[in-house]
Amino acid sequence: MIGDWAGYKVTRTQWDVVGYIKGSSYPNEPGTLDEAKRGANYVVGNVSGPYTFYSSNSYFGWTKVENYINSKNRPLIAGLIYRNSSNQIIGAHRIAISGSDPSYNKVCYVDPDTGSTYWCYFSDLLNGKQRGGAKFETTIYYD
Repeated sequence: MIGDWAGYKVTRTQWDVVGYIKGSSYPNEPGTLDEAKRGANYVVGNVSGPYTFYSSNSYFGWTKVENYINSKNRPLIAGLIYRNSSNQIIGAHRIAISGSDPSYNKVCYVDPDTGSTYWCYFSDLLNGKQRGGAKFETTIYYD
């Protein structure tokens, strides 16, 4: 998804990225925000690349998501975080938000795990109603 927008023919899968960042054993552990940025660079085939990825330790609100997607005409990466009852991080997943429908406050996202495109209410990403309870907590974007 990110690679398509950046103008690259993308052949790297989610597992290719995990192998590149974490090693060939594919550990089931959450990646850091820095690892996610490195993974995004790997997807577009550029470690130093023409795009600079930035990160935020918080989610972009509805207005910022919509403004970014519409003004930049490119997706952003949402970090969905799983937490236990003690609020400890127990997992993470990244999705690419690629579109929005302001009439219904919905976003379109691509899940690299399935390769499928989904529409959901933006509030569902914030409240953990997508991807089994994971909440939108971090953002990666690029220029």
